[in-house]
Amino acid sequence: MGEILANWDESDGSPYNYHLERPSFQYEEPTWRIVPYDQCRASYNNHKKGIKSIFVGNLRLWTLHLIENVEISTLITHSEEHLSYIDIEDENINVPLKVYLDYPFSVCVEAEIFPLRRKELYETEYHGYFPVGYLFWQVAKVYAEIYKNHWEEVGVWGHGLSDLIVNGCEIYEDYSVMVVLSS
Repeated sequence: MGEILANWDESDGSPYNYHLERPSFQYEEPTWRIVPYDQCRASYNNHKKGIKSIFVGNLRLWTLHLIENVEISTLITHSEEHLSYIDIEDENINVPLKVYLDYPFSVCVEAEIFPLRRKELYETEYHGYFPVGYLFWQVAKVYAEIYKNHWEEVGVWGHGLSDLIVNGCEIYEDYSVMVVLSS
């Protein structure tokens, strides 16, 4: 066997455990309320400028709502650009996103999704951001809560939670979000 070329400094310890310290996360549970259907439609029919279209393929809401570890939700990325988080201007990063959900309901639901807060091991403060997978995980949690406890209030039209698939979303300049679902 020939000479092994490597630049690992043994004083850093084992390369297997190097940087194993993981960041810590904090998040708030999403909130939701029923809003007039015309408010929902107005949110994306008022010719607002879309700042980002996110396509994630086919994520089943049922599977997403079963995730219990917030870190796992951050693994889901935007498939076209391998985008892992939604770029939001610093002054708005701690403001919740208003997410409008109307499929397959007879009413519109406005959910507030609060930013995920992350702190690296050597940092003293948490920093807010919106990983793509986290956003859809929070949306799945709202759907699960509605389907489990409030389905009569929203009027579900012919699709169970396990039928619903997240395809992506459109994010507008006022940071409102319209989620694209299919079944």
